[in-house]
Order: sequence, then structure tokens, then C-alpha cells
Amino acid sequence: MAEIAVKGKKLSMEYLDIVDENGNPTGETVERAYAHRNGVRHRTSHVWILRKREGKIQVLLQERADTKSLPGCYDISSAGHITAGQDFRESAVRELHEELGFRYHNLENFRK
Repeated sequence: MAEIAVKGKKLSMEYLDIVDENGNPTGETVERAYAHRNGVRHRTSHVWILRKREGKIQVLLQERADTKSLPGCYDISSAGHITAGQDFRESAVRELHEELGFRYHNLENFRK
């Protein structure tokens, strides 16, 4: 992640690995906003939290913040972009902490 200063404020620029149609990094990176504007293929991590209550499986969702796109809507348990050079598991653990405050490193049933 790189930082730039605009009118005295520091802004972070998040760089992502460009991936091929099979999800393999090509060796090139792109800035996140550019990737979204131009449809450049990149990776994200998604974590679904499940629990069993009264014999039934429940999927735990989160409500999106008022400051995010689609404010107030429900979303998967945790998700985020995989920054350049990071792997899926690393990203999933980081997002769990950033979004839900979890410090969890032993992800069960982890799948790429």
C-alpha cells in the first residue's frame, strides 16, 4: 500500500495483483480504484461464519456501515481485497480483524 498527500491529507493507494482467468497472479499490479473503473481482474477473500444453534446451521452476516457503498445492506461475514503479494489466508485473517475485531488464525475448512 502506498500513501500520497492531497491537500495535506494522507491517502492510501491499495495495490492488487492482476490475475489471469484461473486466478493466478500475472506478475503485474494495479491500483484498486483503477482495477474497479476498468474491470481489471483481481482477487478478493470472503469469509463465511457459520454457527450451530438449536440443531440448525446459521450464517452470520454483517450490516454495511453508513459510510460504505450500499449502506445498511447485509453482506457476507467478512470480505476484502487481497493486496499485492498477499495470499488468501493472510487476507482473510486481516479482514476478520479489520471488519469484526477477530484475531483468528486457525481457519477451519479453508478453501481457495
